Amino acid sequence: EVLNKKRRNIRYFTIAFMGRTKAGKSTLHKVITQQQNDDIGVGKLRTTRYNRSWYWNKLRVVDTPGIGAPGGATDTQIAKSIIDEADVICYIVTSDSIQETEFDFFETIKERNKPLYIILNVKSNLSQSIRLKRFLEAPDAWRTSTGPQSIQGHLDRIHERLDGKYNMDAVEIIPIHLLAAQMGFSDEY
Repeated sequence: EVLNKKRRNIRYFTIAFMGRTKAGKSTLHKVITQQQNDDIGVGKLRTTRYNRSWYWNKLRVVDTPGIGAPGGATDTQIAKSIIDEADVICYIVTSDSIQETEFDFFETIKERNKPLYIILNVKSNLSQSIRLKRFLEAPDAWRTSTGPQSIQGHLDRIHERLDGKYNMDAVEIIPIHLLAAQMGFSDEY
């Protein structure tokens, strides 16, 4: 079954975006693909309900439904269905809420022996003009802050929660600010 899934997409290098609901999977998909019609959720509603693929040359990028949402068992199964086809998993976590269920899911990825990139989506509210102005004056400040809510604090928590569940030598953690990236492509800013 795994071989049949891979044969169907052998022409493409497949990157799957996975993570809990509202982590930023669809936002990352939109930033990378620059598709204007990408649906991005608002509030706490689940938006992506199926695996959405985008193709470019020999690359396939897949946005999956959220994992572990209340009432979202079907969404989790749909997301899991892409693991065997994926060459790389990009698992998105957020700086505002890292949940234990997210790390339990890594066992499934580990069983399939997939390369794993953890994308740490640093969430901060930039919709208020004072916060946006502060961000624009020092756009790298979020990378260099200190304390438990700093990037290093989040990296430490991720390492702590994955310790014993995943070979950390096979994991790359990449902090990004998806909202800022999305705003950077907008004509509004």
